[in-house]
Amino acid sequence: MSPLTQAFLSRKNVGVAYLLWFFFAYLGAHKFYLRRPMMGVLYIALFMFVVYGTTDVARWLGDFRRAIELGGPSLIYEEPNYGLLGMTYLAIVGLGLAYFYDMFTLPWQVDDANARLLAEARQNADNTPMKSRHADDGGLAAGTAEKADALIAQYLAQRAQAATQQQPSKPGDAPTFGKRK
Repeated sequence: MSPLTQAFLSRKNVGVAYLLWFFFAYLGAHKFYLRRPMMGVLYIALFMFVVYGTTDVARWLGDFRRAIELGGPSLIYEEPNYGLLGMTYLAIVGLGLAYFYDMFTLPWQVDDANARLLAEARQNADNTPMKSRHADDGGLAAGTAEKADALIAQYLAQRAQAATQQQPSKPGDAPTFGKRK
């Protein structure tokens, strides 16, 4: 199968990207689908940071509740990690903005992914010679692009030559407006 055919068959779909975004955005599944693995890893890392920070806050709230039940501050209670708390809120805001951004720009991201697939396929097609089924296949073997370019150049040269050799119209002739003479 040619690289261009493989690119056509593996093109990305907006509907699938939105489904992955809706159900698994916190894991960056839509980014992995669109062949942006580093962005997917970033989504996972931010989500894990949010989970860790949230569990730390929940642990702190549990300790705080227990300290109040025991009648005031005790040895159980300790100050929360404000740095971790602030970073958790930043991660939550960052993920929220990223999800919001993806909600509106996912069609363009899919178009970009399909364009990248096509560009890679064209590059692979240019680097690998095409294999011919027959010895005389009318130009499907390697070097087809050069043959096509030569034929196009020859055609354009003949056309330019024919245009310069045409008789100029006489001043009394009526304009033809696209009709052949």
